[in-house]
Amino acid sequence: KSKIKLFDSILVLNFTGAKEFKIFESFLRNKYFNSKIDGDISFVKNFFFNLNLDVNQISLRKLLFRFIPESETSTVLNSGLSKKINGSINFSMKHSQSFIGRINDLNMLLIFENGDLRIKNGSAKLPHDSIVKFDLLFGDNSNSPFLDFSLDFYSQNTKKFLKKFNIHRSFDKETSLSTKGKINLRNNKIKFFSIVSDKSEKFDRQDVLNIEKNFNQNVLNTGILGVTDFFKLKKFANELLN
Repeated sequence: KSKIKLFDSILVLNFTGAKEFKIFESFLRNKYFNSKIDGDISFVKNFFFNLNLDVNQISLRKLLFRFIPESETSTVLNSGLSKKINGSINFSMKHSQSFIGRINDLNMLLIFENGDLRIKNGSAKLPHDSIVKFDLLFGDNSNSPFLDFSLDFYSQNTKKFLKKFNIHRSFDKETSLSTKGKINLRNNKIKFFSIVSDKSEKFDRQDVLNIEKNFNQNVLNTGILGVTDFFKLKKFANELLN
């Protein structure tokens, strides 16, 4: 049993084992999040872990600002992910407040592999009977860092959901949107490979180019953290839909 003050964090770690450890009834707390931890860590050949992280509270923007430079001129992520860190974390959070309201049942699998971070099977319940599912891949290449993404959104009450963004146009009550693309983290530019609404209507190339231009100008103009800024996303949505 141990209690460790690690930089600005408190880590309580209970474990059994020698080169292979079983973690139980442990937690990590800092100014960014409060979480419970259990799982396995191995040092048999290389460092490898398979952990469960049950988060009670999180300040996502503060956490992201810890790893991503805030300056407009700093375009490359400073994640510090070591190529020697390999393993997976099952992340779960029952609920959290956000700029669009309460988010419930946030789940994802984080896979660390040779300096890259992959997020698989991400899902969350959003306000007004809406759901989002996503997969991400962050490639920490100093010459050409990137973020690949795949996102599926579905809402049973689109009109109420979009009111959060001050959009009052008439929409079908149920809508869906699927998109895949890549964000170049050196120049902060997005490229959509496909955008499909209601599972069948594929956006033409000119519409996609207009969306890319709008997103780059209004969301990514000061860096990747724009995707967590409600006012930037609101401006993007209003210019696109109003």
